[in-house]
Amino acid sequence: MAFSQNVWNQLKALDDKDLQRALVKDGWQIEEHRRGMVGYFKEFRHPGTSRDPKTNVVRNYRVEHRRVQIHPKSGKSYGQNLLTGLIEAIGWSEDDLRRLKLIK
Repeated sequence: MAFSQNVWNQLKALDDKDLQRALVKDGWQIEEHRRGMVGYFKEFRHPGTSRDPKTNVVRNYRVEHRRVQIHPKSGKSYGQNLLTGLIEAIGWSEDDLRRLKLIK
């Protein structure tokens, strides 16, 4: 995903709390908090997917299976490559970033 230099200048200060707030504002739901082998993370699920409680299988209803894990970085911002991967996994466009007030 190619963003202009102006967009990256605004995104480079984005930290995990800003990203989590934007996900919740966009309708994503926190699936679980857990400590894995690589540390603590929060897993967000798009509301178009749901988990069958009996089989624990994710069912896809309206959109592609979208799930993203956010690893808190203690107030530090993300690097450009990691942030690019997260934005692509979430599926946000530049218009979405403006709508969520992550950029002007």
